[in-house]
Amino acid sequence: MKKLLGILVLGLLLCGNVNAAEPITFSNIKSRIKDIPEVAWNNTQNLLNSNRAKSSSLVDLEIHVGPKTKLYFKDNEKAFKDGIALWANVKKPRKYLALFYSIKDKSWALSKYNDKNLINAPCWKNKCTGANSSLMDYPDNDLGVGVFGIYGKDRSDPYRKGAIQIHEYTHAVQAAQWMPMATPTGLHQRFSPCWLTEGQAHFAGLSASSSSFNKYKIIRKKQIKGHPVKEFRKFTPETILDYLNNDYAEQCIRNPRYKLGYTLGLLTVEALSAIGGTESTMKLYEIAATDKKLFLLTPDKQFNKVFTDVYGISWDEAKPILAEVVTLTRKK
Repeated sequence: MKKLLGILVLGLLLCGNVNAAEPITFSNIKSRIKDIPEVAWNNTQNLLNSNRAKSSSLVDLEIHVGPKTKLYFKDNEKAFKDGIALWANVKKPRKYLALFYSIKDKSWALSKYNDKNLINAPCWKNKCTGANSSLMDYPDNDLGVGVFGIYGKDRSDPYRKGAIQIHEYTHAVQAAQWMPMATPTGLHQRFSPCWLTEGQAHFAGLSASSSSFNKYKIIRKKQIKGHPVKEFRKFTPETILDYLNNDYAEQCIRNPRYKLGYTLGLLTVEALSAIGGTESTMKLYEIAATDKKLFLLTPDKQFNKVFTDVYGISWDEAKPILAEVVTLTRKK
């Protein structure tokens, strides 16, 4: 009897291992909720490891720190190089200029890159604590510029120590898919729903900067529970589906619900990365940038077409599945 039980237990364990090794798909993802974060994180780490050797000279990286600014994180170069490695297989900026400055060095930052709107972006109420990044339209449209506010009270936030650098670099790569067309950033923003713009950058930053799955779980949990939106407090499949239905690019940038990209967008991209790999969400941009007839369609039909090309299922079909998945993964 004991021998029989042992055989049964071993059989169940083996079955479990086989199931865990099966790819996550849209058909089985709702039964694999607990596996999604680790599969997605592993996909990022595997991509990083395979790309590191060939990525060292792909982008001309320049990092400048304001003369009165005291950094609380010293590995900025490594973080950016991880971002460059992550997106080594797609179009990318020819050069990436990263400026780190406190409020005392705003004038210095402006001397390094003369764009007041960009330099002011991470600063408010007499402090610089945010970050911003894009592909600049002038003088060349292949220059990525990232601005990073430095504020002493942020030093205890792990997100500031690797993840934010990769996040912002990812925004430049998103727009780079439209190179060499004029105004690549504008074309990117015209196409991309905000859940994808911020969700992809956030997932890239968190998963690539976390050297272990445990570290990823910790920083992921903090980010998912952060970024509250007063107008959105009920997280159900119905409310999340409504969010995904109405998060079109040109409508969402100045919408109070924009911050949901850092939470619901993060979880949506995590699920898509578990299904199709980390590069799959960037493939959405690649196809959008090369399909010359795409902008003849309405925004919803644009995204439906591109999504189907990448994932083999339409966005209309995928949305209710992802809304349920995001609801469940947010609770874990």
